Amino acid sequence: MNKKFLPVLLLAGFLSVALFSCQKHKDNPYANDYSQGYFPLSFGQYVIYNVDSTIWIDTSCKVINRSYQMRYSVIDTMRDDHNNKIFQINVEVRKQADTSAFKLARVVFVTDTNNMIQYVENNLRFIKLEFPVVNNLSWLGNSLIDVQDANNAYFQNWVYNYSNYQQPYNNGLLKFDNTVTVMETDQLQGDTINQRSLPAYQTFAKEVYAYNVGLVYREMTHWNYNPNYSSMPPDTCIKGYRVIMRAVDHN
Repeated sequence: MNKKFLPVLLLAGFLSVALFSCQKHKDNPYANDYSQGYFPLSFGQYVIYNVDSTIWIDTSCKVINRSYQMRYSVIDTMRDDHNNKIFQINVEVRKQADTSAFKLARVVFVTDTNNMIQYVENNLRFIKLEFPVVNNLSWLGNSLIDVQDANNAYFQNWVYNYSNYQQPYNNGLLKFDNTVTVMETDQLQGDTINQRSLPAYQTFAKEVYAYNVGLVYREMTHWNYNPNYSSMPPDTCIKGYRVIMRAVDHN
């Protein structure tokens, strides 16, 4: 090789590496940890969900089904005592297939500590994600919740677990190329059809996050059944709820 071309080749190689590094950084705003992109947080960001809910009322044996839309929008930021940035997310609601304005329902606060995502809703603090994301990583996602409160007791000892890291996912309405699934809990005891004389319950929670979008699917079911022994046979009415959220739009 002609030695006079060597400096040119070295320079070209250096520029190629530099350009690649810049492009990589540009493509990945989470340069310290790619997997943080599964819960992106930036001012003005929003995701709209179609939500289907079921409520079981044990006293009247009624089942109430509702469908609506919810929009989660990042509208403000602040700092906590440890200088972690907290993001305020407004949760707004309207009927499905409705073009009217969303109405504010509640406020959520999300803290990214670089090691985890803490998510506060209805005064309950969840650890939604831990970083870095990797298949089969497990953590106690509800460890910051006061489960001594009877209303929160069913959140006790949930072991969150990652699976399907970087896999595509179809939530039934939209397809996403790069997602991770968080199985939060899957508990089932008893049989309200074949064993109506015995107590039963179910608690199931699962979430799916898409890269550069955030939450794209959530399913949460919690019900319990306590037979009324004063009636023969015992009634089969259960008490609880199920909520399924599917992302339909985002920016």
